[in-house]
Amino acid sequence: MVFLSKIDIFLNFYLDILKKTDFKYYHSLPKIPCHGDFDKRNIIKKKNKIIGFIDLGGVTIDPPICDLQSCIQLNTMKNGQLDIDLAEYIIDGYNSYRRIGKDQLELIPILMYSEMLKTLCWVMFKLATPDNRINLIEALERMKTLSWFKNYYLNLTRFFKTFI
Repeated sequence: MVFLSKIDIFLNFYLDILKKTDFKYYHSLPKIPCHGDFDKRNIIKKKNKIIGFIDLGGVTIDPPICDLQSCIQLNTMKNGQLDIDLAEYIIDGYNSYRRIGKDQLELIPILMYSEMLKTLCWVMFKLATPDNRINLIEALERMKTLSWFKNYYLNLTRFFKTFI
């Protein structure tokens, strides 16, 4: 009920930032297979070296920035906030393999907000089904994260614009 009472606020904010997004640029970027769920639980390591990935159900064909966004979102959100130091570490590591330009980094906040809103809607939908396995604490944490992200969106946009 808490989420439903705030859905208009979340959606209106989303529509506002969509108006400021250059979709032609985004769609012009080269596409690759993107894992979409680069959580540390889905990365297999052996002797501190990445040897594989699991949970490939969300693979999409998108610009590489989508995988970077996913990795940042899934691994740096702590207590409903972004760990900026860890985000910088992930971006540096990714850039050592595949250079991401400033113009692509600027897309990360909109991609993150979009993904968080979509996921929270999915969680709420699942909560309404019988025998769901959704953890209520996780659902509330996701809403808290989305609220924090909305409130600090401009600061995050500045962070990603000035990173490189």
